[in-house]
Amino acid sequence: MRSLKPVIASNGFAILLTVVFLLPIMAIFLFVVTTPIDSILAKFGLWLHGINEWSFPEFDTEERFSKIGFAIRSVLIAVGISFLYFFLANKLVEYESCRL
Repeated sequence: MRSLKPVIASNGFAILLTVVFLLPIMAIFLFVVTTPIDSILAKFGLWLHGINEWSFPEFDTEERFSKIGFAIRSVLIAVGISFLYFFLANKLVEYESCRL
């Protein structure tokens, strides 16, 4: 019967590589790809500003809506990255348990 130490060590190393390299690279890539969402929401805010004739400056509206877009992107990317981590960790555990 084989020892479990190499399996545990390889699984731990794979999870470490996933956390240190794959997940941050994926998050940065998703932030870069979804950047146009900020400008789309800023234009939407300016459109609402024009329709509703808000009293404060358009610059403030544009900044607020672009910050809202960034917050939405951040939350969605964080949730997606955490689900990706759990998916990969489960696949690694399944793979290692099949090798035993």
